[in-house]
Amino acid sequence: MQGEGILKQILKLGILISCILSLSSINFLLADSRDYKFQHWCDGLEDSEIIIKFKNENPLMQTQADLRIAPNFSKQFLALQKNKDLNYLKKQINDLELEGLFDLDDENQINADPKFSLRRNRFRKSRVIYNLDRIYSIKLKSNNYFQSLISKDQLKIMACKEVYKNIKKLEKDPKVEYVLPNRMLKIQAEITDDYYKNTSSSWPFNYESQWGLKKINADKVWSKTQGERTIVAVIDSGVNYNHPDLWNNIWVNPSLVRDVNRDGKKNLDDLDLNQNKKIDSNELKANTIGFNTGFKGAMDPMDYVGHGTHVAGIIAAVADGKGLVGVAPSAKIMIIRVNSNSGAISEKAVARAILLAAKNGADVANLSMGTSYKLPLIYDAIQSVKDQMVVVAAAGNYNQNISADAPQISRSFYPAAYDEVISVAAITQTEQKAFFSNYGSAVDIAAPGGSDSRIDKNIISTDLT
Repeated sequence: MQGEGILKQILKLGILISCILSLSSINFLLADSRDYKFQHWCDGLEDSEIIIKFKNENPLMQTQADLRIAPNFSKQFLALQKNKDLNYLKKQINDLELEGLFDLDDENQINADPKFSLRRNRFRKSRVIYNLDRIYSIKLKSNNYFQSLISKDQLKIMACKEVYKNIKKLEKDPKVEYVLPNRMLKIQAEITDDYYKNTSSSWPFNYESQWGLKKINADKVWSKTQGERTIVAVIDSGVNYNHPDLWNNIWVNPSLVRDVNRDGKKNLDDLDLNQNKKIDSNELKANTIGFNTGFKGAMDPMDYVGHGTHVAGIIAAVADGKGLVGVAPSAKIMIIRVNSNSGAISEKAVARAILLAAKNGADVANLSMGTSYKLPLIYDAIQSVKDQMVVVAAAGNYNQNISADAPQISRSFYPAAYDEVISVAAITQTEQKAFFSNYGSAVDIAAPGGSDSRIDKNIISTDLT
């Protein structure tokens, strides 16, 4: 009996040693695999998601039985199609979650505005033309039982390897149009002056000090238009909608907001129940003052970074004799926050934001962000809204010569380099290229955006305070 007890102890010890050796070998393999290129590829991913688009198939190829259950392009049809695609992918990948990229939850909103209804109808056609309903986000599930014993960095590498392996596998599938990781984009911010950071005691916030407005002769246009009835979607880090220079120009969702004060307008005053010129947490309702595509379930588009608020002020700070004035001081800002809690911005979040902007009536979408990688998902989104909305994007802040066609040997910057996008570089007060701005054949236009030096005469705008 005593011998059996000793044998059990030895077996337990052997199992424990085996586990330790297994973990050690995992660590060794991970450390060995961290070459620079793969690490760089991994660093460019938002998470362990994969974006996949299936090739277009004729929906009339459905069986008669299917058509009785779900007529073409009905919700039932889309659900049936998604289920078929899920079952197909499950044969390739062991464990996954599947989400339709453009399954936006605002389809049933009712609005009497003809412009709003027209946008919805055009979007339904775009879904068919650009095959948007066959684009999915694949979330890989982890079955690693040793997660608690492995560092976050190592887990990230392991997840990245799994993403890479499945992408390479799916790329060979003849049914797939494209498959790619959910890449990150970077905000293009060069905001260095003390006045933006709010560390200076004073600054004469007036037209004379806003040299960018003078440079584009904004005052000559203001006598004809100040952007009335124009909606600009700021797809960014959110916007401080409580800022006094932006309050009157924040777009509110006309299908969800009532004219409570009966002044003939729908604006933040109709949501400000205690009339303190601030939208408190109890007054905030989902999708009423913009959208948040940065992470699932979030509804607040408030800016905690500062960049989106800075952009919004340049576009449409109100002309009220106080503070700043924007280029289009009567335009409305539609806020679409795309950064996650960690601050990361994914291709998936931006693509969804572009469609939300167009569907909800935006005339212009501003994207002050980008990456050197091509962005097929965002390009699909831009293609589908190009007849409804103008898309403007930053040319990038890396002082690089970027090419429009981007052959293998040259650099480019996306989404700015796409033909359907107006790409904007930055110039200084003396009309020279700002020291940080990209340049080259991918640039469509240059506008005031930087200083002659690294500290003076940057573009001043609204901030978080």
